[in-house]
Amino acid sequence: MSTAEKVIDNIVKIIRITLPKELVGKFVHRDYLSAVMKFGLNRDRMGDILIYENGADILVLKENAEYLKNSLQELTRFKKSKIEIVNITQIKNEEKHYQDIKITISSNRLDNFISEIAKISRSKTDEILNEERVKINSKVETKPSKEIYLKDEIIIRGYGKYIVDEFLGSNKKGKTIVLIKKLN
Repeated sequence: MSTAEKVIDNIVKIIRITLPKELVGKFVHRDYLSAVMKFGLNRDRMGDILIYENGADILVLKENAEYLKNSLQELTRFKKSKIEIVNITQIKNEEKHYQDIKITISSNRLDNFISEIAKISRSKTDEILNEERVKINSKVETKPSKEIYLKDEIIIRGYGKYIVDEFLGSNKKGKTIVLIKKLN
């Protein structure tokens, strides 16, 4: 283990949830997040939740790991699951699965992308941006006019994680057709 890995391991741990066979493939990101949020753990005390077919890895600050592990074991949905604390160096490196989505946008502005991806109104889009629920390439973004480019990663809290994969051209009305990959 390198010095950097040792330092990180003293800060961040992983809560690994391994589901029993009968629950494999049944849970999505929202299920794990809602479980964690039930215990009043502030979002800035935890990192990403990586979903796998047979469970999830939840990145959490070391000082919260034992509390979260014990709390999750008390939940009915995880009663038969194996829940353990593992080092950050043991993070799983599984291939991510994406769903292809085609959207049509009038410009490359962030608000256009959010509105089309999440299928919500422009006023709801503005609300989400003002609530700082959108990240572009891991950075919180609040400006609706932010320009979006090829391969940008868009995370909309409550709606999912998306990657701008390809600009496919224009339709008859002159709007741009974009291929988006949604992380499943």
